[in-house]
Amino acid sequence: MLKAIKLKKLFGRFNYDIELKDEGITIITGPNGYGKSTVLTILDEFCNKSLGDVLQHTFESISFIADNDSITITKLKEHFKINDTKFRYPRDIDRVRRFGFPPYLRRVDENVFIDVRTNEHIVIEDPRVLRDFYPYDLEDNYWSAIIFDERVNLKNKSERRDEIEKASFIIKTLKQDIGQVRFIKEQRLIEKRITSSEERRSYSSSKIEYVTVISENAGKLKKEIEKAMGKHSALANQLDSSYITRLFETKEKMDKVSFEANLRDLQQKQEKLKHYGLAEIKNTSKLRYMPEFAKDLFVYFCDAIEKYKVFESLISKLDLYERIVNSKLSFKKMILSREDGISVVTDEKQNLELTSLSSGEQEILVLYYKLIFESDVNLLLIDEPEISLHVAWQKEILDDFKQIVALNKSVQVIISTHSPQIISGNWNVQIDLGEQYNG
Repeated sequence: MLKAIKLKKLFGRFNYDIELKDEGITIITGPNGYGKSTVLTILDEFCNKSLGDVLQHTFESISFIADNDSITITKLKEHFKINDTKFRYPRDIDRVRRFGFPPYLRRVDENVFIDVRTNEHIVIEDPRVLRDFYPYDLEDNYWSAIIFDERVNLKNKSERRDEIEKASFIIKTLKQDIGQVRFIKEQRLIEKRITSSEERRSYSSSKIEYVTVISENAGKLKKEIEKAMGKHSALANQLDSSYITRLFETKEKMDKVSFEANLRDLQQKQEKLKHYGLAEIKNTSKLRYMPEFAKDLFVYFCDAIEKYKVFESLISKLDLYERIVNSKLSFKKMILSREDGISVVTDEKQNLELTSLSSGEQEILVLYYKLIFESDVNLLLIDEPEISLHVAWQKEILDDFKQIVALNKSVQVIISTHSPQIISGNWNVQIDLGEQYNG
């Protein structure tokens, strides 16, 4: 679990000591230009991308401190250091020599380059050449020691290999301690998708598409529901096929009190399933306790509990998503179903196109979908959740986030925001970068 981030001379100016809050949610605030989003970006790049991406930022040093491990990356003029071990910055000539990576390609975006001769956009398909500092991405690339020593003869290959292996181990161990990281960026309604050619080359022509996320999420939720339905069907077949055997083998019986309690619980669960169209529901209102069927009832309710467990996590998410979003919508409501995934209807029962909602309404649907359905991670980074949201909605965000964290108690959340309404009185979880800089 991540404990702290320490930065020296970010942008050549700012020194920050960011200690994550024990409450599980940390809010980073500060004026524009103080590096709130950059801190989240560097953390995401360290955990999900490469050391090369981190080294492209302007800072003197950055430290990541977790429960059991820590690392300090220091940038010097000719070298950089992983803790106390020094490495030289690799040069582009090494990439060209190793991969035949053409010098006329210029990076214009993440994983996207442009051919300066033709202005054609290029996607790098070989993951190795995506890293501007590939020899020091330090992920089992032992050959990088050989490249290093072709240029610098300060140490023999064996010693340099040991140093790279040690640095690689430190990085991997820290990443494992931090866990899975998800970064929800400020641009959420429209996302870029890159479609590459099917040819297996180190680089290839690509097509860049922009996707309306709110419509895409409706399809994703349909697939998520169908996936749960498939698991339920498989389990039901398995239990039904062994029902007679288990009935004869069991010695347990259900008394009338247990029967009535289990029946009430089952009926509540069936209402949940019916609400989202998750299963064909049999009418249980006429069930009556009969002592001669005490063993049958015991097995029946055990099976019903097992079958419902398939849906339990999904229903918890559906309930929370529906409750939060519908508490904010006016004159309309969101409906979640197996048929449509996500739909919105007016109070007059008129179906609305998701893209016809206001920007604030779309932000609510997209942001909370990401938070609830796509954030089963250990560390969640959220940049500017207040975008397009009414002040009243901003004041509710932290309480909403606490409900979401309750679904995944192991998750940490770091929020970057300009909005004092997001804090909404929770000053104990705030870290103000302006105060740290100005003292």
